[in-house]
Amino acid sequence: MSGGSRNARMVASFGAWLAEEGRSDLTIRAYTFELEHLTAWAGARSLARLGTEDLYSYLESRAQASDTPATHNVRVAAIRKFCAWLVREGLSRGNAAVELHGQHATRPPVQYLPREAVRRVLEVLHGHLRDTAMFLLVLSTGVRLMELVRLDREDFEADGEGAEVEVHAPAGRLRRVYPSHQATDAVVDYLETRRDEAVPLFISRAGARLAPRTVQGGFAGHFREAGVSGSMQTLRHTFGVHRAQSGVDSHDLQELMGYRTFESTRVYRASDPSRLREVAQRTEERY
Repeated sequence: MSGGSRNARMVASFGAWLAEEGRSDLTIRAYTFELEHLTAWAGARSLARLGTEDLYSYLESRAQASDTPATHNVRVAAIRKFCAWLVREGLSRGNAAVELHGQHATRPPVQYLPREAVRRVLEVLHGHLRDTAMFLLVLSTGVRLMELVRLDREDFEADGEGAEVEVHAPAGRLRRVYPSHQATDAVVDYLETRRDEAVPLFISRAGARLAPRTVQGGFAGHFREAGVSGSMQTLRHTFGVHRAQSGVDSHDLQELMGYRTFESTRVYRASDPSRLREVAQRTEERY
């Protein structure tokens, strides 16, 4: 098998893995596009054997005067994710992209649902016990889509005081989140209709664990019916924005949402333009 064919198969396998991880079609296409360019640049060389200097050379060859920081950052993100996958699959001994860094870019405000939009979606979900439970669970905990579909029944513990959910985050990390009483009641109502012994917390009509794409597709229809622009990722962002607006400390928000760095929560503060004015007025002093 030629080096180019081997590289193409690796890129295809990587794309399939991204889909299994619940990445959006847009992300998969963007990452695959960048890696196809890397494959063409590498020629007969195996992508698994490229070193850090090779990757820097490739980035320089792809750089254009019209490139924005966001374009560069997608390119770097694709290579970093791919190299991490190579290590994970045992195809490479070390991550050659670990030293690659993106450029500072002004991030646009995240998309989130105003409370009125949330109510419209809930009206559409009336009678759909499973989807209502998933919607409210994400909305009140900020769990990722992949984390949601990985939940088992034993991960959800409810008592008279509320509920706790043990979330299996990426890279094997665990964290606990605390659903609202509304979300807890919705999950309990859904589970009470179940007559099966299936392990997953949420299952398909066939009794199998839900696939991320199935959930994405189902909720795309719910959002369209409600006349709302959004996705499951929008629900996660909605949790972050609403908690930030309610005064939740950024470090606490980091823990609840499972972010690795404190800086990741800044985007939720930025999504509330009135916050700085409110803070300034609340803390102003007279001299």
